[in-house]
Amino acid sequence: MGDAYDPYRDALVIEEETVWSPDGERLAPEVRLAIHRLVHAKPWLAGELFYIRVFTGFIRRIVLRPEDVERLAALVSQGTAVESSLPESTGGTQ
Repeated sequence: MGDAYDPYRDALVIEEETVWSPDGERLAPEVRLAIHRLVHAKPWLAGELFYIRVFTGFIRRIVLRPEDVERLAALVSQGTAVESSLPESTGGTQ
């Protein structure tokens, strides 16, 4: 079980990691990039989220299960613009 989304820890993220299910491995590179950007811009969309403490902050590791990949790929393919989905500031709002 992962961590809950935490705006405080998320503000201290210095590195992003995405762990893909086998379904995600089969996606086109541009779709994978769009999903990666979307899920790291809005980490509460992730099925499993982990904050790993390092000396200077946190690593945000998102594990994308098959159902996450399917759901997020549908968002991306429906025209959900990743660029317009990026929050200007996390500020603790979802």
